[in-house]
Amino acid sequence: MQISTLSVLAVGVAIAVTATVAPPRADAHIPESGPTYSASAAAIDLLTGADTDTDAAARAVPAGFAAAAGYQPTLVGGMLVNPLGNCSSPVSLPHEFEIPCKAHDLGYDILRYADRTGAPLGDWARKALDRQLDARLHTACDARSGVPRTFCFTMANVAATAVYWNSARQSYGTP
Repeated sequence: MQISTLSVLAVGVAIAVTATVAPPRADAHIPESGPTYSASAAAIDLLTGADTDTDAAARAVPAGFAAAAGYQPTLVGGMLVNPLGNCSSPVSLPHEFEIPCKAHDLGYDILRYADRTGAPLGDWARKALDRQLDARLHTACDARSGVPRTFCFTMANVAATAVYWNSARQSYGTP
């Protein structure tokens, strides 16, 4: 396996940044009702829940979302995703990250939809999406072994840290 200089640099940056940027707390408040709990909030809640019910999440996607977003969310690998999404990264990421990135993209698109329709979600929603991406990237590495597994986990740390940093930079607002 050949490792590029850019990948080695990314690993070094990930180690340095990981030491200074903590992920959002797992106990971030998720409202169960009230003015900030909308169809978009319900969809995010279902998409990021521990017992993700993809059928319920698909039904919870707001009615006008597909028309506004320009695509219909689809089920791939047990995850509801943006079929047009991708892992936007300046470094090459493991192919196993494709589906988790597409699911994260769908979540961010729902955040944008909620904002555009006058029902912006609180920081809890973006934090939940980012935590889920982190967990899914690491889970995607489980099928590997040895050095490729270690490299995959390192790249999951790099990607998750970059997402956390960007979200914190944007104060966990609408992306």
